[in-house]
Amino acid sequence: MLTLMITGFEVDPQNVTTILGIEPTFTARKGEQGKSGYPRKFNGWWLDVKTEPLRDGETHAHALAAMVDCLRGRDAAFKRLREELKPKPITIYGGFYIKGDAQSGLWLDPAEMEVLAACGIGWGVDLFAE
Repeated sequence: MLTLMITGFEVDPQNVTTILGIEPTFTARKGEQGKSGYPRKFNGWWLDVKTEPLRDGETHAHALAAMVDCLRGRDAAFKRLREELKPKPITIYGGFYIKGDAQSGLWLDPAEMEVLAACGIGWGVDLFAE
């Protein structure tokens, strides 16, 4: 999976959608019942570009390219988002599943790094050995 996550803000998540002009995959509101059955402790906004597990560098590269395409040219919107809503993290994260006996790699090209940096977006991947 590869997801853009924006959390730690106090306003309705619809405000994130309005500012960015991107429809999220999922939103959460503080106080609403979560999947665990307990009230959510924070507001959140998520955009998935790949929901299946990432198992190789090529799949990650395609998912990241799709995410970057969604973000390209929105640096002013992300600046406004940070100034007005003050979210704590704005990051892309995902899970990368690798076989213990295989070599796999992840990479970001300079153009992708440039878009993420212009938007103030972090990037992280959890590695899972299968």
